[in-house]
Amino acid sequence: MTGGREALRILMALAVLGAAPLAAQSWRLRFDAAAQRVAIRAITPDSITEAEVQTGPTGGPVSPDGFAVTCFNNGFCQFFRPGSVRRGMPAMASTDLTMWGLGVPGLRVRVHARLNTDLAGEQAWAGTTPRLQVTEGFAEYIRDGLTVQGGRLLDQGRLGNAGLGVIDGARAALRLDRLPLDLSLYGGWGMARGTVLPVTSPAVNPLLDYNPGVRQIVAGRQHRGATARRRRDDRVSSRDRPAHELHGGRACGRLDPAAPVQASLARGGRRL
Repeated sequence: MTGGREALRILMALAVLGAAPLAAQSWRLRFDAAAQRVAIRAITPDSITEAEVQTGPTGGPVSPDGFAVTCFNNGFCQFFRPGSVRRGMPAMASTDLTMWGLGVPGLRVRVHARLNTDLAGEQAWAGTTPRLQVTEGFAEYIRDGLTVQGGRLLDQGRLGNAGLGVIDGARAALRLDRLPLDLSLYGGWGMARGTVLPVTSPAVNPLLDYNPGVRQIVAGRQHRGATARRRRDDRVSSRDRPAHELHGGRACGRLDPAAPVQASLARGGRRL
């Protein structure tokens, strides 16, 4: 028995020494939630004939029950009655999650999402639809100056986020310290201007007036050289029907010399 125990101990020690080191998985989570109770009173349009109009305490025209009216010299006068009270309880929950140490060196995952709802169920409060909004959600891999991202990407550049701030696609950036040179390329499907919603979403245009049938394609590049010059080019293409195609482009540049003098250049164009 003693020899068997010693052999077992030796095997366990060899297993521990020969095991590959495991990277610790780490994550950071931030969760915010808020809710409030609101009540709004709607209004209902109504009308009466000019013969029913009376003079109010201040000398203006009013209806028989005391509501101010507006007459249009066509025999009728219009006014608004108070409607029923609509009650709502808008609520919002926001989650920001970052994970790394997933078994691949340089890999991390980031998700930022928001859930909107009306706990009262009446949908009386604006901004509670769509229920789920994903601001960011991507996987990122960094290795030897190369950064690759894929998913929903948020980008804030010198041109702002007007239609190009959020894309569903991929981005690759290469940094060479020996030159030095920074170069990044990206492409994917764009969002509606200043939102995280596609242009085809009914929430962007509830009346569906001139609503595109397909999402626009966005592509761009940015580079910076040794002379501290930066340049960025963005291209947007949207094809709704075979005979209608819209192209748009913007570019900007910046020069940051050692002297205090700075110069910047921006241009834009559209072709239909």
